Amino acid sequence: RVFQWQAWTYALGMPGIFYRSANGFTNFEIGPMLFNQNMRHAALKRVGHMLHVFYSQAGDCPEHILHAAIDLRPDWMQWRESSVQSVLQPVEAYEGADLPLTPSQRGAIHQRVRQLRDPAIFDEDAHTYLLYSVAGESGIAIAEIEEFAQ
Repeated sequence: RVFQWQAWTYALGMPGIFYRSANGFTNFEIGPMLFNQNMRHAALKRVGHMLHVFYSQAGDCPEHILHAAIDLRPDWMQWRESSVQSVLQPVEAYEGADLPLTPSQRGAIHQRVRQLRDPAIFDEDAHTYLLYSVAGESGIAIAEIEEFAQ
């Protein structure tokens, strides 16, 4: 996942490793690792100097969507994530809420499970939406993030 900040293009890879490039295409240098080894794919939204990170973690029971924010003003090697908040849990049957609780594992899942994964951000008409995989990887759902509504 990629975002612009000041004169740099930054990328966040798994598990929580930041990279940056002056031109956005080549010569990415490795930076700090935030979060932990269980972090999966993340969705990013920069609002001013704050980077909002939505992600899930392998091994959670149930795997669900988390949120943390990063203040981008310090030197990038000093970036730290805020305290983590759970923002979406599987509560509907289509999300897998009707299935047993089991810790998630890394890799693809080919049957329905009680897990939310793989968030993505979609902005349209001053609204921000969070897309996410439901019941493991059995479908995609969308929810508006009202905190970012203009």
